[in-house]
Amino acid sequence: GEHTFRERPWPATTSLPNLQHKAIGGSRVNIRSGPGTEHSRVAQLERAQQVYVLGAGGGWSQIYFEQAGVPQLGWVASNLIE
Repeated sequence: GEHTFRERPWPATTSLPNLQHKAIGGSRVNIRSGPGTEHSRVAQLERAQQVYVLGAGGGWSQIYFEQAGVPQLGWVASNLIE
């Protein structure tokens, strides 16, 4: 069959080492579509799951993570990652 090439979202894996590497610090932490609890939940990550921080502000961090092998972007409360 035909393979459809799906571009991985930014960042390319080659740039991951340059990003701040963190781990989820709580059990079942909600990852949201924006920096605030009013934003919809896009994922729920378990303690010690590895994430990469793209930027932070106002108590929230934008992170890059993989879930079931799929690269995703989301926001998490900064005090829930370590």
